[in-house]
Amino acid sequence: MYVTMNKLRTEAAQVREASRQMVRELGFLTPEQNCFGLPHSETHTLIELEKRGPLGVVEISEILNLDRSSVSRLIDRMKAAGLLREVKDSTDHRKRLVNLSSRGIKRLQAIHQQAGARVLCALELLSAEERSGLVSGLRAYSEALRLSRLKEGVNLRKIRRSDDLEIAKIIRTTLTEFGACRPGFASHDPETNHMSRSYSRPGSIYYVAEKHAKLLGGAGLGPLVGADADICELKRMYLLPEARGLGLGRELTDKNLQFARRYGYRRCYLETLDSMASANRLYDSFGFKDLKRPLGNTGHFGCDRWRVLEL
Repeated sequence: MYVTMNKLRTEAAQVREASRQMVRELGFLTPEQNCFGLPHSETHTLIELEKRGPLGVVEISEILNLDRSSVSRLIDRMKAAGLLREVKDSTDHRKRLVNLSSRGIKRLQAIHQQAGARVLCALELLSAEERSGLVSGLRAYSEALRLSRLKEGVNLRKIRRSDDLEIAKIIRTTLTEFGACRPGFASHDPETNHMSRSYSRPGSIYYVAEKHAKLLGGAGLGPLVGADADICELKRMYLLPEARGLGLGRELTDKNLQFARRYGYRRCYLETLDSMASANRLYDSFGFKDLKRPLGNTGHFGCDRWRVLEL
C-alpha cells in the first residue's frame, strides 16, 4: 500500500504540473477575462447552453459547480450584455430559463473558431496514438475529478442504532433495483431491520457511508453461519445509485477485510448475483475466487454466485 500511495503522489504532482502548464498556455491566468473577452464562467455558460438548450439557474449551477447566487448574477450580466435571452418553460411557466441570443451565438462561433484552431494546431504535433491516448485520458481524468468532488465530505463509520431504519430501506431499495427483493435474499432476513444489534456480536462489524448526515449505504462482515470458525462472510454491501462510482465499495470492502484479518479469520466468503457486474469486478480486484457451490448456511438460496478470498 505504501509503494502504491507513494507512486500516486508522484503521479499527482506530475498531473498538477501538466495542468498548470495547460492553464498558462490556454490563457486562463488572465484575472477577469479570457482571450475571447469574456469571463471563463460566461464562456462555459454559452457552451453548455449550446449543448443542452434552455437551462435554469439550478441546472447551470450544477453544471458549472457554482453556487446559485453567483449563477443568478452571471445570468443577469450576460442578459444585459445581450448574450442571453429569457425563454418560457413549456411545463412550468414560473420557471426562469435562458438560452443563447443571436449575439451570444455569434460570440460562441468566434470562440469555437479561435479555440478550435489552437487545439487543432497542437494536435497536429502529436501522433495518432498520442491523440487517442490524450482524448481518452482527459475524459477519464475529468470524470474522476467530478467523482472526487462528489465524494468530498463522505465519512465511513460503524453503524449505530439510529441508522437501522435507513440502512434497511437502502438494502431493500437496492435489491428491488436488481430484482432480488424476494425470499432467498437479504431483504427477508430478520437482521435487516436490526443491523446495529446484529453486527454488535463478537467477530462482526458493519460500516456505513454517510455524507452530511445522510446515509449512502454500507457493508458488513461476520462469522459464516454453518461453517468453520475461521471463515467470515462479507455481506450487506449496498450503495445508493448516487454513491456508486466514488470508490466507496472499495473502501468499505477494504475496511471489512482489515477487521477480518485483525480478528483472525483465515478466509472471507460472500454470495452475490452474477448480474451485479460492477460488484463482481470489485471482488475480482481484491482476489475473490469463484466456488462451484455455496459454503455454510446463509439461507440466501436466491444467489447464483459464491466467492471466497484467502486472507
